[in-house]
Amino acid sequence: MAGRLTIIGGGVMGLMTAYQAAPLAESVTVLDRSRVGDPATASFGLTRSVRNDYRDPEYARLAFEARRLWREFERECGRRLLVDCGCLNLVKGTVTPDLANTYAVESYAVLEHLQLSREAFSATQLRDRFPQFDADGGWLDVDAGFADAGAARGPGRPRRAGGGEHRTARDQQI
Repeated sequence: MAGRLTIIGGGVMGLMTAYQAAPLAESVTVLDRSRVGDPATASFGLTRSVRNDYRDPEYARLAFEARRLWREFERECGRRLLVDCGCLNLVKGTVTPDLANTYAVESYAVLEHLQLSREAFSATQLRDRFPQFDADGGWLDVDAGFADAGAARGPGRPRRAGGGEHRTARDQQI
């Protein structure tokens, strides 16, 4: 068993890191300036986007791995936490004339490089499948959706071996 671990930040990433590290560490402490669920934090809200389409291949790979861990967490707590609906990035030449250098195109290339599930749509294909959009192209991250934060915070969360605590700025001076 490893020693003591301190994680700075009690948002979604920090708390999931603590959860995964708990069986491996003597103790895990999460330090945060606020309380879990504080509306002033970036992790507050009922849903959070879960996607793989990033420009940085390493970050995209980590996001894909995080999705696998979310699915494992779902099985352990017996409830659905991720809602699959994909993440569709659109481009319109009148808005962004240099389509080849858009986030949509560049992040799709990373999905392709990593051989992750994806679909590309021409303007015609896009109109046929998603008639509500008027765009010149679309790139879909198939294994994307959102995390249901309300379900993740609900009862029945599995406990992990190892000690742990969550401290806020109110508890001590950070």
